[in-house]
Amino acid sequence: MTPEPVAVAEPNSGAAPTATQTVGQYLAAAPSGMRDVLTEMKDQHANRKAALVKAIIANKANQYTEAQLNAKDHKDLACIAALAHVPTVDYTGQVGAEPVKQNTGVAAPAPLVFDRSKNKAA
Repeated sequence: MTPEPVAVAEPNSGAAPTATQTVGQYLAAAPSGMRDVLTEMKDQHANRKAALVKAIIANKANQYTEAQLNAKDHKDLACIAALAHVPTVDYTGQVGAEPVKQNTGVAAPAPLVFDRSKNKAA
């Protein structure tokens, strides 16, 4: 018994990027369902990159110009931000720690003493 031949799909060259194709041209050639997803991902990527550039520039130890940082790719910016310990996490809406109470000079109350003699099994 010989196995049946398997059909191999040829790659679709309709939306494949070429060396001279821009991102906008690639998105325009993408199917409509994927175009929305890719556009949203591109926007999120650009927003994240802008946030990293802004955070690195705000660091006192930064020696890069904004133009130099904008020329770098997202991965390099993330590495620079990690080395600089730049906080980029947004904790908006999270509950903070309870504030430390001032020393009033009063001793803490003694712990409760439990009388176990009343709890004897009958």
